[in-house]
Amino acid sequence: MSAKSDLNKIFQRITDTVEDLATSNQLRVLGREAGRLIKQRTRFGGKGSVDVAGANLGKLKNISKTTKKYRDFYRSIIHSSAAGGSKSNLTFTGQLLDSMKVRVLNKTKVEIGPAGPRKPFRGFGLTKRKRTSTTPSNEQVAEFVSEERPFNHLSKLEQGKLVKFYQRTFDRLLTFRQLT
Repeated sequence: MSAKSDLNKIFQRITDTVEDLATSNQLRVLGREAGRLIKQRTRFGGKGSVDVAGANLGKLKNISKTTKKYRDFYRSIIHSSAAGGSKSNLTFTGQLLDSMKVRVLNKTKVEIGPAGPRKPFRGFGLTKRKRTSTTPSNEQVAEFVSEERPFNHLSKLEQGKLVKFYQRTFDRLLTFRQLT
């Protein structure tokens, strides 16, 4: 065997590995990781606002005193203890962040965002609340909430974390194909 044919074989294996990373399944994995980063940062509250992709983290606007009292009152039936206090973390019922879905649009584009209907919540003095045509969907709630508390973008720091995640995935594939 010549060095040229050895290099061609290695180059072909690398090309195959790169093509494996450009599949919709791999994009879905990358999208799920991006969604996990958004949920984690937003649920933490405090510095959870990112109004445009690649921006630095900003502070989410605090909730009003009335809303704080309401959240404290309903803490036993809401999503988590993280929903208490005056920090805004968009987790009163948890439905908005839990509904985050990944949609692969094409070979190079993924969309992450809330999806689907919301479950009725027995709050605001109501004993029963049925889903009606006027019950907003998670997409509608996200649109409304994002006006004052933007959350569905990746910060510069999170973009770096996502790149490192992708690098680790690539390294694992290279190791699996015995290219390292």
